[in-house]
Amino acid sequence: MNEDKSSSVQIESSPPPLSRDQFIDHLFPVPQGFFLRLSIEGRASSTEVYLQRRHRWVEVGNWGLADAPTLDTLAVAHKWGRVRFGPTLVRAPVESELGPLHNIWCAWPVAILDPPHPFLGALKRATSPGSAPAPSPVARIDQDAKQRVLDLIANIDPLPPHVVIDEGDRIVALWRLAEPLTEPFAESFHWAKMRSTRLLHSLAIQLGANARTADEPHRMTIDLPRSKRDDLDVFPTPIVSATITPDAKPVPIEELETYAAQGMTQAIRHSRGRSTA
Repeated sequence: MNEDKSSSVQIESSPPPLSRDQFIDHLFPVPQGFFLRLSIEGRASSTEVYLQRRHRWVEVGNWGLADAPTLDTLAVAHKWGRVRFGPTLVRAPVESELGPLHNIWCAWPVAILDPPHPFLGALKRATSPGSAPAPSPVARIDQDAKQRVLDLIANIDPLPPHVVIDEGDRIVALWRLAEPLTEPFAESFHWAKMRSTRLLHSLAIQLGANARTADEPHRMTIDLPRSKRDDLDVFPTPIVSATITPDAKPVPIEELETYAAQGMTQAIRHSRGRSTA
């Protein structure tokens, strides 16, 4: 039987590549009793499905154990759509039932450059007789901006992220916590009162990332590695990749909070300096 190469995640540090199940297991080493949320987005509709770890990650619902769709079969079946997973587990098949947090993340958007106006190509051909026709204009990912983000992540010290996911138009870094953080459900919609969202927000400020991903952690989703991003309408079509840092150990949340607080202190000082100027 030929192996489906699309079911593997290219991990620089771990040949052979990890399967999708192994990749999710790396993020959630003790998932028993909790659910993984998948968001499947097509051009015409979207849906959410929930999976549990049994013999593999399988969809919950009216399925027999042998017939339940797996993470791989769902990804392949929806390869023309956008398959995303939640970096937090949930207690029930509902996004708001936030489970213990195994990971903390930061996300940096990457710009998409618009194609040049066709007039510019026509002008070049008119003013430069004999020049070759200009290629068809297409949008593309700003590779210089992406490299700046990757360079920033590579220099995060002394707490490098455990996983870096390149979605094409966004880079996401995840830190695995040494101990899962349990938040009281009653405070799930008051981000300022939650320890996790305070940390996510502070860390984003410290690293120049998008702080909006901190507001509602139960709604955060990340593209599943090996997914094609046809929805971006850019050339070449990005394929989501994931890289695991081989020697990074799970980090105590207190260490991340101390590191993130440095950025918050600097931001407050900068804000006070501007207000008094």
